[in-house]
Amino acid sequence: MTFVDDVPASVATADHVPVDDQSSRTVPLWPIPDDLLHTYRTLLSKAWSPRTIHPDFAFTRIDGKPVSRGQCGVTSAWLLHKLRQWQPEIEATYCYGEVVSLDETLADHCWVEIKGSSSPECWVVDLTCDQFDVFKGEAVRCESHDSLKRRSIEYKAISQLSYGDLKRDLVWKRFKKLKYRIRLSSPLATVRLRFATATRSS
Repeated sequence: MTFVDDVPASVATADHVPVDDQSSRTVPLWPIPDDLLHTYRTLLSKAWSPRTIHPDFAFTRIDGKPVSRGQCGVTSAWLLHKLRQWQPEIEATYCYGEVVSLDETLADHCWVEIKGSSSPECWVVDLTCDQFDVFKGEAVRCESHDSLKRRSIEYKAISQLSYGDLKRDLVWKRFKKLKYRIRLSSPLATVRLRFATATRSS
C-alpha cells in the first residue's frame, strides 16, 4: 500500500484530500467522508499507548470499555494538527468538556469543532466517540451541532484552545509522542531509518 503523509494514498489522493501541503490547501467537504475518518481512527488506534493516554486513565483499565478511553485528548490534538496542515486559516478548535444525552453524560471528553467558511454551522469531529453509548459503538463522528441537538445529543465545551494554545497545554507532550509513533508506524519510516543508518555508516 502506498502512503502519502502517513495516510494511504487511495484516501489521500481522493478529491476531498490534498495530496501534499504545498500543492493544495482545500478543507475536506463537509461532512468529512466516513472512509477518511475511519482511516484516521485506524491509524491512531495503532499508535495509542500508555505513553499517550491521559494519566488519570493510565491505571484504570476497565473491561468492556473501548480502547479509546483516555486517548481523546491526543487524538483531537493530532486531528487539529492535520486539519491545519491542509488549511492554516481554518476555524478549528480543540474542545474539552462533556457530551450530554437523555440517558447519560460523558465528562472529561475532548473533540474538535470546525466552523464552515460559507455556513454559520459548527461541526463536531470526534474520533473517539465510541466511549459514548448513545452512538452504539460507532468510533467516529462528524456532525453539526444542530443535527446532534435534534437527536438530543449536545457537546458542551468547557474550554476551547487553538493549535497555538495547545503548546502550553499538558496534552502537548503526549501529542508529540503520538505523532512520532504514527510516523514510526508508516512504511516511510522504514525507508528513513535505513537511509539514516546507511548515512551514519558511510
